[in-house]
Amino acid sequence: MTQLPNVPTMAESFPGYETTTWFTAFAPAGTPKAIVDRLNARLGNALRDPGVASRLSAVAFDPVHRTLDDLAQRLKADHEMVGKLFRQLGVRLD
Repeated sequence: MTQLPNVPTMAESFPGYETTTWFTAFAPAGTPKAIVDRLNARLGNALRDPGVASRLSAVAFDPVHRTLDDLAQRLKADHEMVGKLFRQLGVRLD
């Protein structure tokens, strides 16, 4: 996090684990790909806007625009990482 350069990362504190705060927008299942692609492109444009980027940075967010494939990979990786952590800690979701 660029705003807190001297604070250790999760990976530095707990080797093998990483955490980031991220936000995304989802559309209902079945939304045509052309619409999803257009929404994703417009979100990317907004995140590249200097005014938006500076406001997000001011509240400790580093805006990054990703592709839909990147999001799918991120969701899978996070699910696997959290599942592994829960199993190691014996966490149960009842």
